[in-house]
Amino acid sequence: GTGEIIVRVVLLEKQELFPGESTFVQFRLEAPYMADYGDRYVIRSFSPTQTIGGGTVVEVHPPKLKYLPEDELKRLALLEQADPHDIVEQYLLKNEYALKTVSNLAQELSLAPEAVSQVLETLHHRNRVTIINDKPEWAVVHSTRFQGARQAILDFLKKFHQDIPMHWGIKKSELRERLFGKMNNVLFDAILETLLRENSVTSKDEKIFLTGHEIRFTPKRQEIKNQLEQIYLTREYVTPGWDEIVTEAAGKPKEIIDVVTGLIELGVLVEIKYYDKPAIFHKQWIDKAEKILVSYLKKHGEIRLGEFREMIDSTRKFATPILVYFDQIGVTERDGEIRRLRDV
Repeated sequence: GTGEIIVRVVLLEKQELFPGESTFVQFRLEAPYMADYGDRYVIRSFSPTQTIGGGTVVEVHPPKLKYLPEDELKRLALLEQADPHDIVEQYLLKNEYALKTVSNLAQELSLAPEAVSQVLETLHHRNRVTIINDKPEWAVVHSTRFQGARQAILDFLKKFHQDIPMHWGIKKSELRERLFGKMNNVLFDAILETLLRENSVTSKDEKIFLTGHEIRFTPKRQEIKNQLEQIYLTREYVTPGWDEIVTEAAGKPKEIIDVVTGLIELGVLVEIKYYDKPAIFHKQWIDKAEKILVSYLKKHGEIRLGEFREMIDSTRKFATPILVYFDQIGVTERDGEIRRLRDV
């Protein structure tokens, strides 16, 4: 496996290197080359050709560096000792939220699978790695990364509740995206499952929130809440949207919007997102419309928008999103202008 390749050498700890001194360096290769941890190398000057130094490879997939940060220096110093436990642990720390199996580590670190398994057993016993899967082989992350992610979720939800108190919580997919980007789904689920199991967070209607969090209304907002409920109960199937409700209800626009949001989160109101202007209805009328629709379809088999609109005494503007909602939740299915009961 020996060979000769032209490289540029970047000194990472100092500006100059004198005879007898040593330092961490990074090679910039002019062509791809294969190397493993622990491989030894010799540096020769290009012209005149003479040997000027040598060393040992401590990392084969490094980030591009111009200097060596303190934490990186400590990590490379451990790798320089070539202890398999340090090599595996530092690699897991560097890869943060990447789920690594025994096979991954063996291939990427040029270690025997048996040696990796033994190292992981030791690190697990020392509480340095967390096992995410154990079949068909161990898949792990470093325990500090696992615990760090766990705490990050708790901190995020605490701030989320403070900033948006009228929301129950946040969708699982949005939570993962906002905190960890493209974190492995299996790893994220394992972290979330730990929090659910210890009752730190709760899951309801596909949303995640801190256990004990509730949507609470101040006395002033309770007055607005009572007023809003009455408006939507009275208006039945011709209701105010987000823009109209702030002019129909008494109170500051922001407080009205917050209370409507809270009522939607509590399930008192139903928001149907249809095009750019969602429609909002009281849940009581949506339930009644569903009963009317299902009863009619059981007798007649199919229905058109105009027929449904007349049955609920509404307009096309409001009857359309209600039918779309029933399509979305699986009550009906659409076939052109006709809707039928979905064959569950």
